[in-house]
Order: sequence, then structure tokens, then C-alpha cells
Amino acid sequence: MPSNMDRIQKAVDAHIRHRYPLMVSDLTKPEMKLLIWVLNIDNTQDFLPRLPEAERIKHAIATLPQVMRRHSLVLRVVSKGRRRARMLCGPHSDLNPFVVHHIFELLDVEIVEHLWKLDRCIDLLEPSIREIINELQAMRGMWWLPDDQLIPGPDNTIFQRNRCEACILARVVDEPMYLQNLRTALLARSTLKRAPRLLSFVEEAMNTHANLTSTLFYMSGQLAFDMKAARKEAEDQWCMSKSRKEIEALGALAKKREKELQEMQRRNIDSKLQEIRVYMDPESDEGQEVLQAESSKGSDGVDSARRPQDGDGLLVDEISAAYAALSTADDELPPNRDAYPESRFTATSSESSASVCGASELSVAPVAPLSIQKNKPLPPLPTKPLPPLPRTPLPVDSDFSSEGPATPSSADKGKGRVSDATEPKQRSTPLPPRDSIDWANVFHMRSPIDRALEHAHQLYRPQVEGADQHDNLLSPQAVRYSASEYEDAPVREDIPSFVSMDERSPGGPSGPNDTTWSLFMKSGM
Repeated sequence: MPSNMDRIQKAVDAHIRHRYPLMVSDLTKPEMKLLIWVLNIDNTQDFLPRLPEAERIKHAIATLPQVMRRHSLVLRVVSKGRRRARMLCGPHSDLNPFVVHHIFELLDVEIVEHLWKLDRCIDLLEPSIREIINELQAMRGMWWLPDDQLIPGPDNTIFQRNRCEACILARVVDEPMYLQNLRTALLARSTLKRAPRLLSFVEEAMNTHANLTSTLFYMSGQLAFDMKAARKEAEDQWCMSKSRKEIEALGALAKKREKELQEMQRRNIDSKLQEIRVYMDPESDEGQEVLQAESSKGSDGVDSARRPQDGDGLLVDEISAAYAALSTADDELPPNRDAYPESRFTATSSESSASVCGASELSVAPVAPLSIQKNKPLPPLPTKPLPPLPRTPLPVDSDFSSEGPATPSSADKGKGRVSDATEPKQRSTPLPPRDSIDWANVFHMRSPIDRALEHAHQLYRPQVEGADQHDNLLSPQAVRYSASEYEDAPVREDIPSFVSMDERSPGGPSGPNDTTWSLFMKSGM
């Protein structure tokens, strides 16, 4: 957690920023013009003699406001964590070191960090975008050092030997192509909803080239559309490669985890397994082999602790005698008794008398694991047809039941239908005679269908194209439509319906006045 001293230092820095600019966003537009005017005085390399220009730079800095110059008290009060210019030459030493370093840092970030995705897929880009990226990366040759871990810039850029950050910014302001490429890269930033902080410095520097200002603005704006599409494509390529690497890493991790789970499962199964030893009759051949194997293990010292003790022999003999007594009955023996030796099923009289419990006391059925009983077959299904169900007569109405059952006519019998006599009789109204009808009025009377069609035509009468717009222009009040649940843009509730269209103010906050970011975003980016 931050200590009290850190909180106090942050409060002091925030208070100083209101009076002394520490970043490029703290400068006003007149202060930005003054800074670029000072940087534009001398833009030659430091290995050339510039004694007259040095005096001009010092005199120009002396005329700047106090907030644009170096302040010794602010340098002592501002926290050490606030970055300032690492290197300033003699003529530029009196400039505000915080603002100069902040502009230089934004320039370095825009060239290096914001172009690395485009640099990865530079072979897939268009030649114009590729040339812009190469020229932007060539700018880094002005301050690149051999100890940097990043890729060095091309050799066509002269290195700034004095490493003055103000001199580097002066060279950028003097070169129109640097400014055009920087504005193109800044406008192509698709992830920002507000103007980049470096854009105000770049556009103000472009205004110093009076003959090329309109050309620089137009060309950078047109190239920004293509570069923005290239940024999106590079972002998609990077996401695809990243997802592919993540999928491969997850697949390898899943295989490793599966092997670990299988190994843990195998160890758990091995730990749960227990050795069950079955003791046989020591007098039989198999028992002698088991005893010899156990004795050999005991002599070798491998498994001497697991040999049966002498006290266990009596218990084994009693269990064997009990099972032998159960198998003496011939009717209870399995059918394949001849396949087994007689010693397996019979026991001596002494063994049977010495058994703990007899067959009568146990009353347990003999064990016959090989005798499998089959299920009895199911009875056959009945093949005779079922008797028909009795039919109940339909109820007869009391009104016409007294007349007797109605018999269908011969024509109805042939067609298989019930005659109308079975239905109840209804009273019919007498029809008027044919001579009393005025046939002339009937033929010339309008049909109700014609009336319905005429009414429908009146309801859905087609209107002239543009009639709604004409009505809105003639009406003194604006027509306001209500928002339904299917509309994307809701109606502005803060504007009353009785206010005319001329009295409405444009909605939404405007963009920054000192840059063209808002105009560029409205143009379809």
C-alpha cells in the first residue's frame, strides 16, 4: 500500500500540473506553437558548426513564458518518479525537460511498440503500407544505441551524436514525410475512442510547412484508411497464431495430465490389492509344491514372514473336513464327479468326527459351481382368435322413436351411407313463390363483396412519393415517433415533442478543437 509520503507527493504533483505543465496534454495551443517555433529554429545535425543558431535558440527560449522554461524549484519539488529529459544540449538546456521527454517518449512508443504486430506480417501487406512502416522504423536510427535489444533501424538515418531529445524532435518537425507517416499511424489506431496525445504535436508541426500543409493532411488521411485495414488484418493473424499456440500448449498439457492421472489410478489400484492365500491339503501333491515354494522363499529370506504357522494347520484341517463331509452324499454331488479325484470329496471317519460342525448342523447346500441350471421354457402363446366384443345399441331419440326404426333406402344401401330418416325432423320455413320476387332489382343490386373492396381501397390508398416529407416540412411541429422494442436507437427523451427542428441543438459532445480526430472519425473510420 502507498505510504503517506507517496500520497503527499502525488497531491503535490497534481497541484503543480495546474501551474507548470509536465506532459504534452498540459500544454495549451499557444504554448504548443511556441515550443514548435523554438524547435524549428535549428534542425541541423550536431556535427555541423552552429554557433549563430545556438545563440538564436537561447534568446528564443529566454522569451518563452515561465511554464515553458526550466524551473529549478519545480525540479526539486516534483517526485523522482516523474521522468524528465535524460539529455539536453547546451542551447536546449533551458527548455521544460518534462514536456520534451514526454513528447520523445510518445514518439518512441508509437514507432516501436505500436508497430510490432504489423512488422510481424510485413510480407503480407501492401507495398504502400510496407514503405510507411519501413520509414517509421528508420526514424529510430536517430537515437538507437548498439546496446539496445531491439532490432536496429536502417542505415539511411543519421544518428544524433549528442543524444539531445530536443534536437531529435527538431529533426522530426523539419521533415514533412516524418510528420505525414506519424499522422497516418496515429489515425490508424482503431482501439482509441479519443485523440492520441501525440496527434496535437504532429498536426501543429505540419502547419509550419505552409506550402505542403493541405497535401500532408490529405495524403495522411487517405493512407490511414489502408493502414487501419492492415492493422485489423495483422491483429487477426496474431490472434489466430496466439490461439493456435495456446491450443497446442493446452493439448500437450492435457496429455501430460492424462498420463499423470493414469499413473495415479494405477498406483491406487495396486495399493488396494491384497494377497489372498489359499491353503490346501499338505498331503496332496499341490500342497507339497506350495510348501516347498514357501520353504524356499523362507530360506532365501524373501517372504519368510508370510509362511503359515503351526497353529493354522489344525484350522485348515477342520475346514477341509467340513467341506468333505458335505460332499459325501451321492445325490448332492455334481454330475461330473468322476472327473475329480476321490480325495477331493471324501474324508476319513476320524476327520469327520473331529470336525467342528457336521452336515446336519450346517444344513448348507453343497457347492456346485459347474452345475448351471437352465431356465424353463415359456408356455406357447395362444393362437386362437379372441371372441368379439358385444356391441351395445345406440340410444334412440324419444321424438322419433315412436315412428319405428327407419330403414335406409336402396340408394343409400348401395352407397353405404345412413339415410336422412335417422336424423330428427326439423321444421322448414315456407319459401315465397317465384312470381312474387322482383328479379330486376335482384340482378341490378350491388354485391356486398363490392362494398368491402371499395372500403379496402379507401383504407390502403397509395400515397405520392415524398408526401410524408412534404407534410413534415409544412407542419410547424416536429413529428416524433415512439421507440419500439425492436429499434436499435432509442428516442431522445430530453427533447420535448413541441420543440421544432430548427430549435434543436446537435446532440453529443464534440471532439477536441485542436485536432482533426473528430472529423476523421465522422468520415467513416
